[in-house]
Amino acid sequence: MNREEFEKYTALCRDTMIHAADFTGPNRSLLTGYNFVDDSFCVALEEDRIVLSIGGDYEARESWNAEDLNPGKRAFPEETDYDFAVMMRNKGAFLSFTVFHKEDS
Repeated sequence: MNREEFEKYTALCRDTMIHAADFTGPNRSLLTGYNFVDDSFCVALEEDRIVLSIGGDYEARESWNAEDLNPGKRAFPEETDYDFAVMMRNKGAFLSFTVFHKEDS
């Protein structure tokens, strides 16, 4: 690659922040899963904040680094918001999913 291509490439994932303001629509669950120590891991949109709950602890912020919102071990695809999953991937955080269990009725 040339210098221009290299600069484009390195700029792809510079912005790794996810902001509550990036979402439209109602308050909702964005992701449910578990981390490497098998703690429950939930991300939700509430008003103008993204809430992260791990085990029994939670924290709400307007913005998070995408990797902080990645459970690491597994996310349940049927309990993950599509727009959130795409945003995570675009910010360089790749979610690892369990098998899809829930079928459409």
